[in-house]
Amino acid sequence: MAEFESSTMCRGCHGKIVEQHEESMHAKSFSNPVFQAQYFRELLPQLSQHQDLKKDADKCIACHDPIAFIRNKGHITNPQQTIQNLSGIVCDFCHRISAYKGEQPEGGNFIAMPGESKFGPFKHASDRHHAYHELQTKSEFCGICHNDVNHEGVEIKSTFTEWKESIYAKKKIHCQDCHMNLQGFLTDNKPVFDSGQAASMTLGPNYKRNKLYTHKFPGAHAKTQTADALMLGLSVDKSDASPGEDVALNIHIFNKKVGHSMPSGSADLRMLWLELIANVDGKIISIPATSGKDAYDVAGRGGFDKEIIAADVPEGSRMFRSIYLDREGKQTLSSYNATRIAFDNRLKAEELRKERYYYRIPKDARGVVTFTARVNYLRYPSSFARSLGIDKTEPVELAAAKKEVRIR
Repeated sequence: MAEFESSTMCRGCHGKIVEQHEESMHAKSFSNPVFQAQYFRELLPQLSQHQDLKKDADKCIACHDPIAFIRNKGHITNPQQTIQNLSGIVCDFCHRISAYKGEQPEGGNFIAMPGESKFGPFKHASDRHHAYHELQTKSEFCGICHNDVNHEGVEIKSTFTEWKESIYAKKKIHCQDCHMNLQGFLTDNKPVFDSGQAASMTLGPNYKRNKLYTHKFPGAHAKTQTADALMLGLSVDKSDASPGEDVALNIHIFNKKVGHSMPSGSADLRMLWLELIANVDGKIISIPATSGKDAYDVAGRGGFDKEIIAADVPEGSRMFRSIYLDREGKQTLSSYNATRIAFDNRLKAEELRKERYYYRIPKDARGVVTFTARVNYLRYPSSFARSLGIDKTEPVELAAAKKEVRIR
């Protein structure tokens, strides 16, 4: 019986691609400390008391270590059940996916069998070892693991759905066009791909291609991907003002470069916020956003913010996030325990969000008041890191803008 091969088998001919893949989160999908902690320390202990979580555990392994899932016919309970050089997402697995089960891709519903022929995106490259497969070029391929519904019927991962509902899908711009091009984003609304040889072989032809897919798959974990992901504009209604006078500030946040919502993926963990401050004579003053109906859109005013985000996000900042609630009606950072999504105001693809603030110039202000708007991103809150005993992450500034108002 044929077996899946480790990525080291591909290195002889596809050395550059294997090096790229080794840097990716795909290669680290099983060894990732966040996955390791949440799966082995949190989900599996719950499974003994709640058998309905079995489907969720199966899906976790199907996407984070698919070969272990296939070999064990479901989820694993011990890291030793994996084969080290086959753990994570190896080249051979993705290039042997032929279809997905059901009506749409989600939750690791792949159909994949080991075999000599490897599926790829090049139509003219069919031979004993290579075979063109259209699915390799489509977002549906990525949706197999980048969309998921938990046992409660809650869509806990919706990146594929977000893309499908966006202008990117209508324009037939697929996940691969951004996450597998040289820049990680579109350039002038088009992908810029590498070119050259996909393989270097001693025997057989070495085709030179105008379009080579890179295999680093930059995303939420890559600063190069998140920095400048959003466009930010700041304007004021007057260039000078008197002490005691109100200044209106308009902020535009444009999700221009991202083909899905921002943030996406594990939306229950991701935090994105807009902070506006005024520098008055060297004194930094935070300018709070106004609350919506549920107050989840402003840091510190949601019912669970003190426990969940604490000091990670300055109080009063505008939040762009998704709130998952468990059976007890409490916010949960464990998506498999979510029974409903109580709030979601994330930025959709191509969405322009407008914010308006007011600030009264202090009566003793002199010189110039400098306003600074920043959009920051955090992969997961410190409370989550503490609960699982993993390293905390640092916020990344995605965009910033400044304006000055002179005091008369």
